[in-house]
Amino acid sequence: VLACTLLGTSLLVLACDKPADDGAAVLAAATKAIDRRTAAVRDYALTGTATDLGTKRVIAFTYAFAQPTYAKATVGAEQVTSFDGIAVVTIDHAQKIATRRDVKGIAEDELLMTLNALFADFTVEGWRPPLMRPRGMSARVERAPDGDRWVISVPIDDATLAEQRLTLRVSDGAFIEKAFLDKSGQAIARVSVVEELKDAATGLLFPKVWERTGPQGSFRVALDSAVVNGGLAKEQFTVAVPEGYRAGS
Repeated sequence: VLACTLLGTSLLVLACDKPADDGAAVLAAATKAIDRRTAAVRDYALTGTATDLGTKRVIAFTYAFAQPTYAKATVGAEQVTSFDGIAVVTIDHAQKIATRRDVKGIAEDELLMTLNALFADFTVEGWRPPLMRPRGMSARVERAPDGDRWVISVPIDDATLAEQRLTLRVSDGAFIEKAFLDKSGQAIARVSVVEELKDAATGLLFPKVWERTGPQGSFRVALDSAVVNGGLAKEQFTVAVPEGYRAGS
């Protein structure tokens, strides 16, 4: 099984033990395109804002990533969450609380799901590869006015939800949309790319503006800057706990 995040909050179990269908060749092509994009990106640093479209609250953030799984996010001047390959550390400056979770002994799939959930508010598929497994999924090509798309369906073992559906552009494997569908086929949560940016060094298109809609509300994330393969050392992901901060749970 594989878990994924629903708008970065709820964990769902994906069913990954069903036999492959006739879309195996399409799925293989899509997976190859995702692997090419992943291999081209060693690291990146983003700055931007996240807006709650209901309350209009705007939060500034930064996010940095380096292969294989180093990640660090800041929310204004109040909070820092970082993974340095050894532990996940979160520092709440407003409350003067620091929490640390060592990852030694955690299975790779569980670690990836944990990091996906922690940093889902600051990045999106297209910047990161989607959580997917080749077994149990199906894929097809969908024609669209702006070019062909791969639509990948991942069954979900859940009482309410039926599947996660990923949409990628065939020409370059770029992420377009992700939706969670219920048993009736209705999308109850969705992440959609609104605008893209082109990185000159890699030649790849990445999400610049995207929107999330679902039970938790509607949110719009917009990047102000993005530096790809700028050279981030792993030491940059180590966070020191300020003196006097108490340990959180």
